[in-house]
Amino acid sequence: MSGITSAWSEKLAEYVAAVEADYIHRTDERRWKLMEEFTKEFLIKDYPVLLSNVRCGVSVQPGWGMLVHNLCSDITMVMAANPGLKITVDQVKQKFGAMRFYAQVYTTATDLDGIFLTNIKVAPEHEAAKEKIRALIQKAEADSTFTCEVCGAPGNIVNLSGWLQASCKKHGKP
Repeated sequence: MSGITSAWSEKLAEYVAAVEADYIHRTDERRWKLMEEFTKEFLIKDYPVLLSNVRCGVSVQPGWGMLVHNLCSDITMVMAANPGLKITVDQVKQKFGAMRFYAQVYTTATDLDGIFLTNIKVAPEHEAAKEKIRALIQKAEADSTFTCEVCGAPGNIVNLSGWLQASCKKHGKP
């Protein structure tokens, strides 16, 4: 697992420069293309088991890339320590200025009933691991509210013309 590399830093810098140059707006297709490239190159490559078959996609800006990367690393460690425990990541996105990481933890495919993490049944010996994963997700989601989506610097949730976004002072301007 690569984490932050010079290639990661360069791609993040490219994305930040494009946003800062007002070259792309939040709804611009080019912004989504850069986000998708970043996700494929730096997140899915490192965590293919967790992120390559995400049902509704991974669509967060690169500033949250390290939050997602660290969360996936932590979940992978919990899974390795609990053979038989499985996870399906349904979606990773931004909503109301915070990251949302929707996932289901289960022990067999028949346990998977289409309801998100809180209602899935796991074998009793995996209940503590499921709770650990839930806590890891909640922490990452909470941390996202203080992390700029664009560049990863410390920030807060701001209202940008009706769109809530976690932003640093530099990127929190409409």
